[in-house]
Amino acid sequence: TSNNSKNFGGDFYIRSLKNHMICLLVSLSRILSINPNKLFKLRTSCNNFITNIESKDCVNEILKIVECAIRSFGQIIKSSPYSSNSKIINNAITYIEDNISSDLTLASVSAEVHLSKNYLSSLFYEETNMKFTQFINSLRVSKAKELLINSELSLSYISNLCGFKNQSY
Repeated sequence: TSNNSKNFGGDFYIRSLKNHMICLLVSLSRILSINPNKLFKLRTSCNNFITNIESKDCVNEILKIVECAIRSFGQIIKSSPYSSNSKIINNAITYIEDNISSDLTLASVSAEVHLSKNYLSSLFYEETNMKFTQFINSLRVSKAKELLINSELSLSYISNLCGFKNQSY
């Protein structure tokens, strides 16, 4: 019996916890989205978290990784519904989403994705059917609406978070 209690408290328990947490993450990554781009991001992220879980032998470390994974999955799901067949445009969209509170310009985004401003502008329109500035404004308005509905933040704080120059916008 002492050997069983040692295994239950040690290696057996850790292995069981890892298996359960890995099953949880795999299940979540498969059911959270039917969007192929998000599904790929979820699975890639899930695989990275599984590798990290396997390298740990402490309950608290494993649980922290799982908590981080779930938060990461949430961010992926909440990410823009806009997607493109172009990896460059998807990178530009991700950059825009991650920096929406900044002063985003065609020049800053084109530098980030290593394209000329003119080429990015035409490719962006071709892939999204939206002009670059129209896309940014639409994303800012969507984020502001979400914050207005789901938070008690002040109007001026929300306008700053969403990258508007002043709250009257």
